[in-house]
Amino acid sequence: MKAKIILYGWVFSLLPMMAGIGTMEWAMETGDRVFIPGLLLFMIFVLFSYLVIKNKDIVDEEVKRFDLCFDRVFKKINRWLGID
Repeated sequence: MKAKIILYGWVFSLLPMMAGIGTMEWAMETGDRVFIPGLLLFMIFVLFSYLVIKNKDIVDEEVKRFDLCFDRVFKKINRWLGID
């Protein structure tokens, strides 16, 4: 369960990372005081990246399971669309 939380947290943290980078860029261009909130949004990604690095072994196993699930889903979609 710990590996799932770390892996999916890392994947979903890509959205706040992009929002944080955009917010920090906006702050630097316009002078608005939103640099710190943007930095905090970016730090969510940094935190989950650190957790992935520290728990590499268990996250690798979960990535393999995710990859197999992903392949099964797309095989079903390909059969449904008649691509096979």
